Amino acid sequence: MSVSDDEQTVSSGDRNRHRKLAVAGATGLVVVAGVGAVLLTNSDDTTALPRLDAAPPIVVPTSEPTSAAAPSLTAAVAVPSAAVASADSASSRTTKSATPTTPAVDQGTVRKEIETARAKAAREGHPLQRPITAPPPAVLKNADSLVEETRDLPDGGTMRIVSARYDLSRQREMLLAADEGKPAGGARCTQNIRFAQGAKPTMRPNMLLCWRITEDRSVVVLSVSRGADPAQTRTLNALDTTWDRLG
Repeated sequence: MSVSDDEQTVSSGDRNRHRKLAVAGATGLVVVAGVGAVLLTNSDDTTALPRLDAAPPIVVPTSEPTSAAAPSLTAAVAVPSAAVASADSASSRTTKSATPTTPAVDQGTVRKEIETARAKAAREGHPLQRPITAPPPAVLKNADSLVEETRDLPDGGTMRIVSARYDLSRQREMLLAADEGKPAGGARCTQNIRFAQGAKPTMRPNMLLCWRITEDRSVVVLSVSRGADPAQTRTLNALDTTWDRLG
């Protein structure tokens, strides 16, 4: 092959390459133009897909806000505790200040004052009198049978009736009897009354104590009138009625 033939061959190859590039470029322009046409067409089409806006950026919190919030939370919790402690302290101070202080009492001085008062009362005719006390009670079979009743008398006095299904000797109103009484019907009565242990018995015209007592049944009646001799008949009638009721 001659040099001229080679040049023709090279020129022919170059032309072929240029033709391919031109076709490719034209095709690219057509494609780009097509896409532009599609975009232009969609911009006027009312049925276009909804626009998707860009989502807001997601902010990932760092560790600094958490560490910064911790002191404020601790402070928020600590403030009520301090307030409660302050309130408790104030309440304690108020309670202590409101509590009156009692001065110490000398027991020897108190006892001396009591003895002086007793001696003075005795000199004036009012010696110390201790109440009459009953002996320690024995074991009773019918301890819950005790009944006490109080009635008003026509003259303004009172009548007290005590009954039980056991022996009332040396119990309750029977401690007032200063003697064994006198027989009256099926009972015994007295007006000789003693109000305090060791005191001198005294006849009480306005009082009448009557009783009937056995081992398993007792009735005691104390009548107190206002300035008049209590009716013995009325007292004994109340005693007999209560006795019969005990059976």
